[in-house]
Amino acid sequence: MQAIESLLPLAKAGHPEAACAVANVFGQDDDPRVAVNEKLVKTLLLIVKSTVDKTVISGTRFIRRHMLMSLSNLAASEANKALLCRHGALNVIRQAALSPVGEDPHKQETDSFIAKCIWNLAFSDEVREKINADQELVNWLKTLQLRSLNETARKNAAGALFTLDQASNQVCL
Repeated sequence: MQAIESLLPLAKAGHPEAACAVANVFGQDDDPRVAVNEKLVKTLLLIVKSTVDKTVISGTRFIRRHMLMSLSNLAASEANKALLCRHGALNVIRQAALSPVGEDPHKQETDSFIAKCIWNLAFSDEVREKINADQELVNWLKTLQLRSLNETARKNAAGALFTLDQASNQVCL
């Protein structure tokens, strides 16, 4: 735990790697130590977007599934949820879900983190309305729930759909 305590000041200072490490250790806990600030949210969303666009930031190519795992963990916190949404997290997540990825041996795991992120964000009334208005994203979740080979991805999609009150609706392909 001492290592995490030493990462906390770095995370608060805006270092995305430190914030991701702290978020991944605390996972789904709504722990105030996982709270992020505006600068860090903008940086994290830029990094997640770079993984979708397959671009390099400051000489670093970040791994898509790792960044989405961190984002899904950060989205569990109510304070983070509002800040993430205010800075366009839903658009970035939508792009990650709907963009073709080509050959990705970790696609099922990546999809699982995307669904988990949507699930966590969907606990906000405002975000839930936005997601429900996006039929393409809702259909992506429904297809993931029905067709994913990854059990965790299916469960995360089912949880997101339940939270969105879409659990019983048929898939529109």
